[in-house]
Amino acid sequence: METELIKVCPSCSAEFYAHIESCNGCGIALVTPEEKLELDKNPEPTSDANIDALTDFDGEYVCVDKGSSHRLAELQIALKKSSIESEIVAEKGGGCSNSGNCLLLVTKEYGQAAANAIRDHWHSEHPEIAEAEANMAEGKCPCCGFDAGSASECPDCGLNLAIPIEEGDDDCSTC
Repeated sequence: METELIKVCPSCSAEFYAHIESCNGCGIALVTPEEKLELDKNPEPTSDANIDALTDFDGEYVCVDKGSSHRLAELQIALKKSSIESEIVAEKGGGCSNSGNCLLLVTKEYGQAAANAIRDHWHSEHPEIAEAEANMAEGKCPCCGFDAGSASECPDCGLNLAIPIEEGDDDCSTC
């Protein structure tokens, strides 16, 4: 693809057509190839903290999200606006950068408030999420709103509406 016709995910480097706004895998805003080169030259600072060596948390903590440091930094700002302190740390045995091996932690007492603040942030940044959730609650396709009934694929837009369960996956932990 020609560079003026594409955008790139700053986390996974996947290429998209220029009209696409966010990475379907990472969920973060896309950038131009030139911006990606600049980000690669000047990476965002990442936490040296590790999940085994938390010093800023006195009590129990919970993970409210997992992903790249770039995406979690955006969520950390949203949490701070709600007066919720958080920490971005490396997952056990991994480094914390744009690899997706970072965890966003809050103290247990703020877990639900943090989840609500993150939901509100995503609804504010992407109003279409609330619409998709409302469609799903009504049994409709989250993408186009078509009443798909119990179909595993939307007959109108072709969106896959079901996650296949592997045989023997009784707890459905992947759903």
